[in-house]
Amino acid sequence: MKSERYRATVRVVPRCFAALLAASCYSPAVFAGDASPYIQKGKDAFLAQKYEQSLGDFEAAVSEEPDNADAYYYRGTVRAVMGDDEGALADLDRAVERNPQQVKALNNRGNIRLRVGLISEAISDYTRAISLDPVFADAYFNRGTAYARKGDHPAAIADFSKAVELDPSNGAAYHNRAVSYFEMKEYQLSWKDALKARSLGCEINRDFLAQLEEAAGLKR
Repeated sequence: MKSERYRATVRVVPRCFAALLAASCYSPAVFAGDASPYIQKGKDAFLAQKYEQSLGDFEAAVSEEPDNADAYYYRGTVRAVMGDDEGALADLDRAVERNPQQVKALNNRGNIRLRVGLISEAISDYTRAISLDPVFADAYFNRGTAYARKGDHPAAIADFSKAVELDPSNGAAYHNRAVSYFEMKEYQLSWKDALKARSLGCEINRDFLAQLEEAAGLKR
């Protein structure tokens, strides 16, 4: 399997907020109802892509409320987007310790674990997130990406299928399902998904598309 074929998006706000990363998509917590004014300031800066400023605000929120799971969650999410995997994992661990029901913290921790190669641990996080929120489309997409990187394409296809059922506009899920179908030699299904992904604005690697056209017998 060529894992570099798989597309992973950073869904910060609203979709594909940042650039493509190696590890799936980062989900923000619900942007409402936080007690600390620093958290609101940090979220505003985050949405404006002022990540250093956002990080400073969340640092202040953690200092003000060291038992606030959301403060660690937000800081970890910013660190993840800034590429600080070690710091992000530490913060997301703290968030989950303080609130084991924090679904999006589990999702984001899975993303970091996947990015650093801890595939089984990432799958465990996504599975926990899904058990808490069975309609969390991003978690299915992320777990599918992890299964695909592990080489379990039937499981990956099942998760990508659930992701597009819940969110039909997710071009990345169609893209990744196309790759898994390709690996299983289901070339017609792969071609169909590749076209759907492209129609949704998802860029398809030219080399992959050429291989798929040849394998599906579409080249003239």
